[in-house]
Amino acid sequence: MDTPFLLGSVAAALHVCGYALYLGLAIRKVIEPNAITWLMFAYGTTLLATLEAVSGAAIPELMLPVICATLAVVVAGRCWIVSGFRWDGDWVDTLVFAADVLLTVLFVSVFAWSQWGSLSAEAAALAYVVFLLLSNLTSITSFLPMLRSTWVAPKREDWRPWVCWTFAYLCLGAATSLNDRSDHFWILMLYPASNAIMHGGVALISLLRAGPTPLAATRTPA
Repeated sequence: MDTPFLLGSVAAALHVCGYALYLGLAIRKVIEPNAITWLMFAYGTTLLATLEAVSGAAIPELMLPVICATLAVVVAGRCWIVSGFRWDGDWVDTLVFAADVLLTVLFVSVFAWSQWGSLSAEAAALAYVVFLLLSNLTSITSFLPMLRSTWVAPKREDWRPWVCWTFAYLCLGAATSLNDRSDHFWILMLYPASNAIMHGGVALISLLRAGPTPLAATRTPA
């Protein structure tokens, strides 16, 4: 087993561990996941993983985003089942989500045009790279509701899953740096680098502002 594949596997395993811990905490009502953010995660990460695949990302680089997209759908679904399906995001959240939807429409259109129309493979490949860059940027802005809500109410989150995810993205970044030498290297590195910073930020905010006491321990018994 080569080093990039090993690092990609470790990143995927850490991500699964983080989600298992996060779902366990949510089920026990120790944390209160942000429904809007997780809906945006689920949609945005699914789009990003698809764009990485068509842009030529290798298996070590795809394992984590595919797992992340799948499990984010699970968390988002649980959030909406528990709290009901409603959209209460502000105009920034709405704009970011609309941008992801627009990217999806453009991606499907370019794919169909390249398969059944006159668009060349080279032009389609360039478009996919541009969409991938834009998808990374919207994934950064879609994190704003999570950072904002954690800063305002740090006890809504537990730092431990976020530490697992931070180290997972660091491993993914190492795997990408060792494995990828294509023209799209820096775009593919944007995903693990930005997410390591953002997930680490949530972990630090939750740990430093909320302290070690979980949300459930602060509630007054009925």
